[in-house]
Amino acid sequence: MRVLNAIVAAVPVRLMKRDLLFIVERVATMLDETRLEVVARNRGIKKAKDSDSTPKLLSAYIRKADEGELGWLLVEMVILHAARTQPDAGKVLKQAAEHYKVDTDAITLKMKQEFTAKEKAKTAKKARSKPQPKSAKKIHRCIIPAKNIDGAGTTGSVYLCQPVDSRPEACCRSASDPIFPYPTGL
Repeated sequence: MRVLNAIVAAVPVRLMKRDLLFIVERVATMLDETRLEVVARNRGIKKAKDSDSTPKLLSAYIRKADEGELGWLLVEMVILHAARTQPDAGKVLKQAAEHYKVDTDAITLKMKQEFTAKEKAKTAKKARSKPQPKSAKKIHRCIIPAKNIDGAGTTGSVYLCQPVDSRPEACCRSASDPIFPYPTGL
């Protein structure tokens, strides 16, 4: 599509409107419905209603077009017609591109860059939309010292605690925050 558009943009304007109108209308009748839809899409012609037909809309557009537009339409329709009748449609497009000195490699490179940019945007959007899995909270054992009932030394209880952050020294360190107490004898 872009190569065809670049070829059409390179066409010089020389014929009179009545000549071009005659030729374009005749060539348009040789194209099938799908090729006419391609031409209409390139020109921004859209159906307002489902009952509208592409050939009628394109015919009305052709009658209102100026000489330059008719020249572009003529070249575009001839290329599409030749691509339909010959077995290798790409060859016809390449020949037309060479004739009008259109750099197909630059167009291909630009399309690849646009495609990769769209793919990167899609993957970035998917990565942002996926909920991040919650990391498992690390639980470790803490020994909280406590005095014996008789006061003769200290003993401790072992608790499973969740630290406030990733440092083990930042755990609860108090008997009020343990998850599960272990007796010291175990």
